[in-house]
Amino acid sequence: NLIKLPQLDLSEQVLKLEQLVSFFDNPLKAFAQQRLNLKFETTDQIIEDAEPFTTNGLSEYQIREQICYAFLDKEADNSAMNIKLIHQLSGQLPESPITESSLNSWHEDAEILSQAIIEKGEIFTQTIEQKVLAISIECNLHWLKKDEQLLIWRPASRKAKDDLRLWLTHLLATIVSNSPVETIGLFFNKKYKKVESITLPANLDKEQANKILAD
Repeated sequence: NLIKLPQLDLSEQVLKLEQLVSFFDNPLKAFAQQRLNLKFETTDQIIEDAEPFTTNGLSEYQIREQICYAFLDKEADNSAMNIKLIHQLSGQLPESPITESSLNSWHEDAEILSQAIIEKGEIFTQTIEQKVLAISIECNLHWLKKDEQLLIWRPASRKAKDDLRLWLTHLLATIVSNSPVETIGLFFNKKYKKVESITLPANLDKEQANKILAD
């Protein structure tokens, strides 16, 4: 049987940048989730009282991200260590020496990445909503105050969707800026425990960026 969906009026919606990234990264999954309201969750139900035996990749990423943001928060007092302790006591991680070692490693990874971010200089965040072909796109832009530079980071190894996010953000930043923008992406390579950088040069003006997005 065919399902007839109502026509989607994008002119009345605000699309978040992450929705676009998700669509281009996996169009079928994004369509099923956003238009059919289907959720691709595991069918195995986890018993709440059961002790976890392994840490999944998502939990690892989220913990590393939380610790990284804690390091970046200058007003927080020792919050990175607090986050580590909270996860140790949460019961959501396996109780084993391996977990303690993993938390220490993630804490170290987050500190390395946050230090690379801090070394770039002071950052201020701007939330924008930009219309492209009557479609409003919303995203956060992290600007370096000293230069007309944009900074994007992720506490994980660089993937294809990161390049897409970097490019889309670069185009949107160029449109809202009065001059060409240089965009820097920082990613953490877990295998080699180092920060990797990619730079998109400031070689587009506002009209060019708008045309690329519209096409």
